[in-house]
Amino acid sequence: MTIAMMGERLENQLLRLLRDTAVDEYERLRAQTEAVRFAQGEVLFEAGGPASCVYFQDDAITALVHVLADGRQVQVATAGAEGMVGFGAFLDFETAPLRCVVKVPGTGYRLGAAALRDAATSGSALHAILQRYTQYMFGQATRVAACASVHDVGARIATWLLMTHDRVDGDCIRVTHGFLASLLAVRRASVSETAEELRRTGAIDCARGRLTILDRPQLERAACECYDSERADYERLFRSGRATCGFPAAAAPGTIVNIVATGT
Repeated sequence: MTIAMMGERLENQLLRLLRDTAVDEYERLRAQTEAVRFAQGEVLFEAGGPASCVYFQDDAITALVHVLADGRQVQVATAGAEGMVGFGAFLDFETAPLRCVVKVPGTGYRLGAAALRDAATSGSALHAILQRYTQYMFGQATRVAACASVHDVGARIATWLLMTHDRVDGDCIRVTHGFLASLLAVRRASVSETAEELRRTGAIDCARGRLTILDRPQLERAACECYDSERADYERLFRSGRATCGFPAAAAPGTIVNIVATGT
C-alpha cells in the first residue's frame, strides 16, 4: 500500500483531489504556492510558534511531535503525500500546537495561511476536503494515544513501519533504532528486539541504519489494529466516486530507495 505505484512520481493527494473535483479552485490555489524542498531534520513549526503557512508534501514525510519538559519528543501523527501540515491555519489557529519535523526529505509546496483561509471558504471544494482531512488527523492522533496506552511495543513498531512504507515509493526505510525509539517513546533495546524478531519471521531485513520490507503481509499480521483502522478511516473519508484519495496496492517488495531519518 503506497501512494504511488513504482516508477510514478509521488503527488500530493489533497491537491490531486482538488484538481479532480474543482479545477478552477485548484489552479487559483496553485498559482499562490511556492515549490519547496524539505531537508532531513528540518523543523517546519515549533509548538507555540507562528502558524503563518501550510505545506503540501509530495514525497517528503513529516512527524508531528509533542515535546516534553525534559526535551524528549513523542510522535503524535504522521503526514506525507496523502495530506498536509499546518492545517491549524484552516481552523484559524494563530500558533502551531505541535512541533513538525521532516523525517524523510523531499519536495512539496508552501502556501501562506491567509491564502489558504481565503481559498477554503464555506461551500468551496477545498473547504470540504480540509474538513475531512482535519477529521482524519484528529482520528490519527487519538489512535496514537490509545495505541501507546494499550498495545505492545512490537505491534506499535510494526504499525509505524507500515505507515511509513505507505508514504514512500520503495521498500527500504533508512532509520536508526534510536530515532524510532525517540518517536515512539520506547527503549532503544525494545526497537532492536522487535526488529530482530521481524527479521526472523521474514517480514523485514535489517542492516545498520536500514530496514527493508520483504514480506508486507507478515508485517501486517504483526501490527496492531490501529493500522487497519487508520487505512479504513482515510479511505472512507476521501472516497469519491470511482477514485479514492487513499493508498493504492503496494508495489513488489525488495526495492530500495534512500529514505533517511534523523537520530543516533
